[in-house]
Amino acid sequence: MERFRYSGGRPGADPLAPPFDANAALRELGREMLGGASAADALRTLLRRGVQGLSGLDGLAERARGLRAEAAARGRPDGVLRRARAALDRALAAEREALAADPSDEARLHEIRLASLPGDTAAALRELAAEPYRWRSAEAERIVRELLDGVRGELVAARLGGGPGTPGGAVGDPVRIARMAHALAALLEAGARGEETDVAAFLAEFGDFFPADLPDLDAIVDLLARRAAAARRLASGLPAGRRAELAGLLDRAAARDGLVPALDRLADALLAHRPDLLEWAGSEDPLPLDGPADLGLAEAVAALDEIADLAALEEALERAGAPGARPGAAADVDRAALARRLGAQAAADLDRLAGLERTLRDRGHLAGTATRPRPTPAAVRLLGEAALRDLAPGSRRRTRRGGHPGASSGDPGDPAGGVLPWEPGCAAPLDAVATVRAALLRSTAERGHLPGAPTPGGAVPGGSASGGAVSGGAMPGGMASGSAVPGGPVPGGALPRIPLAPQDLRAAETDFRASAAVCLLVDLSYSMVRGGLLGPAREAALALCALAESRYPEDSVTVIGFDEYARVLRPGELVEPLRRRVQGSNVQHALRLAGAQLDRRPGAAPIVVAVTDGEPTAHLRRDGTAAFAWPPTAETAAATAAELDRIRDRGAALTLVAPGGAAPGALAAEVRARGGRVVPADPTGPGRAVLHAYASGRR
Repeated sequence: MERFRYSGGRPGADPLAPPFDANAALRELGREMLGGASAADALRTLLRRGVQGLSGLDGLAERARGLRAEAAARGRPDGVLRRARAALDRALAAEREALAADPSDEARLHEIRLASLPGDTAAALRELAAEPYRWRSAEAERIVRELLDGVRGELVAARLGGGPGTPGGAVGDPVRIARMAHALAALLEAGARGEETDVAAFLAEFGDFFPADLPDLDAIVDLLARRAAAARRLASGLPAGRRAELAGLLDRAAARDGLVPALDRLADALLAHRPDLLEWAGSEDPLPLDGPADLGLAEAVAALDEIADLAALEEALERAGAPGARPGAAADVDRAALARRLGAQAAADLDRLAGLERTLRDRGHLAGTATRPRPTPAAVRLLGEAALRDLAPGSRRRTRRGGHPGASSGDPGDPAGGVLPWEPGCAAPLDAVATVRAALLRSTAERGHLPGAPTPGGAVPGGSASGGAVSGGAMPGGMASGSAVPGGPVPGGALPRIPLAPQDLRAAETDFRASAAVCLLVDLSYSMVRGGLLGPAREAALALCALAESRYPEDSVTVIGFDEYARVLRPGELVEPLRRRVQGSNVQHALRLAGAQLDRRPGAAPIVVAVTDGEPTAHLRRDGTAAFAWPPTAETAAATAAELDRIRDRGAALTLVAPGGAAPGALAAEVRARGGRVVPADPTGPGRAVLHAYASGRR
């Protein structure tokens, strides 16, 4: 039998979560870069947004903001004073009831003394203790005793964080608590002076005061320092009268055992160890606590501690994701506070996100400096392949290169209906029917009768090894010379054999062109950026490059970007941020560069695909400078039309893709007038339209 053991869960990342996919992260990074962001800004965007189910900086900050609002609404910060007042009122009511049953003058004097007590709870308790009051009601005496014990317990829980020792022995033994506070304060003071300290001895004697999950003294000191700061913040944020009342109540409840001086000394040592908490602890701003409930001292201090933690986390998370934040700013977020307030999974998510850049560098996807990372050529190629898979699944299947000289690995194209003699190196598919027909006709012409007809002696032509078989090894298409082709039945049950010769082979005529010269013109003007069309357009360009590289290696693909001027772009430049945002679409200059590229490949099928969301608004003057005007001028329209004429004269297949939906009116009319096609792209972007224009242009 198999045995299983179960144990408690450990804080940290979910062990059943799917592994981090670096290629998927690169894909998301690429989308941001294609949209015009730099690699550094794209990394920062992913860090803020999160990837693959990991919580990003914005999501974590929003959670911290919500938890802070919940903590602030828990209740009123002076609940300990309200509770103490209510308890004292109950005790006085019980005492008055007992005194009312006593007709003596002494009872009347006690009633007068009780009636003259101040409204301040601490002052009332102090006056009752100044000349010890002899309680007539046992119930009243019990309530007051429990009130003072409760306040002392609240004080200890507030300062020590409610550790294992607090609810039991610690509260019941204030002397031992005071000894622990003095010992820890002395330890911190000695450490501040640079003296040697015996931490092990302290923990051996007083370790039961602190939660078992605190690993070392540093964690203990951090917990106590935050609690001490929160307690001081509570006191300093109360109105002066309530502040004095709280101090008096704590003195009355705990000063007798030396507990208050010991805890105050410890608080001073803790805040000297964590001076970063001093300013917040001493702030007299109104307390960020307001709710219907009355919070006890420990509850109020815990809420303030949580609020301070969450506020610091929120600020650090927002700072790490702010525009212009230095690389690696996420490492400044306090992981311990993040795990403490948002959970271990949140800290694990942030660690994985903060290591995203290192992961991409280790995989060879990113290069460059820490402040200016850049994608590697391998990463650009992967982005193109991923875009191609999204736009045209299955298009990356490679065709196998033939072994004959001049064989093409390109697509043979669609059947054109004709038949051509097969020649070595021909990439067109064999036409089996036409091949058999040619063999039959040749055999008939050579012998004067159909194969399979009886001959003198009963021999069947082609039935012997010498019956017209042609030597010479294997034929293209997998047919061996002299192979038999089944025919109809003949006398004797033998099947006719049709000898094949190389000259019988026929190929199906297709519209195949051995190679193509493709020019993709991509509008980089500000209108494309503003409309969110730049990213999909550049993604389409990457997908086109990937398709040509994987399936049509004989083709040449040139990407030409244009705004006020046009320029040839390498694949790596498609993921670089725009040098500047420019108004103007110089289609004429882009067409002129495309024509020059086509002229370099005179034997290739010319294809021009333009992606733009508007009318041409710029053209080149005679001196080579750009002239921009909006609305477009007649000179720009005429210059663009002249370049379109030159593209048409080169026999190019011209397609205009409008990523914005509706095709630009005047430009679309000019393209159609020259036999070109105008394709409004679907809402997902121009990618599919660009790939379709390329595939159809090859035919």
